[in-house]
Amino acid sequence: RYIKFSIDVRGVIDAAIHDFNIALLTCDSENEEELVEFLRKSCNPEGNSMYDAIRALRLCQTRQRTRAAIFLMSQTGMWKEAVQQALEVDFSLAKSIASMFNGKNHRLRKDLWLIILDYLLSTGLPEAESDRVCNYLNLLNYIPRVSFR
Repeated sequence: RYIKFSIDVRGVIDAAIHDFNIALLTCDSENEEELVEFLRKSCNPEGNSMYDAIRALRLCQTRQRTRAAIFLMSQTGMWKEAVQQALEVDFSLAKSIASMFNGKNHRLRKDLWLIILDYLLSTGLPEAESDRVCNYLNLLNYIPRVSFR
């Protein structure tokens, strides 16, 4: 509680304190949402995280905090891995991760949505969902790239 108080009330920005809080939150097996929320809000005014994202990612992966690991993958630029991992957990999470990408690399954005479309085609999820993804992609130009498993 004191660590949480120090960060929330006293405004401590020391990376070691944030890293320690992440380590404590990854130990709580019942409340992963609190960990994800802490990761989201732990940024300094420049928009950089106040914790070691790679270390936090390793902790989350070893302690099976999948949603937090997916968030951290997206924060560290591992977009494709984040979408692929999210598809194993929750389809809507994968869509939200792909939507979060706002970089200038339009090819990567399309690749993320193609990963989702490939998943839809291979698992047979509802046709309405795949139609929505196709409309988003304007997929007529990309149909030869889609692999049917």
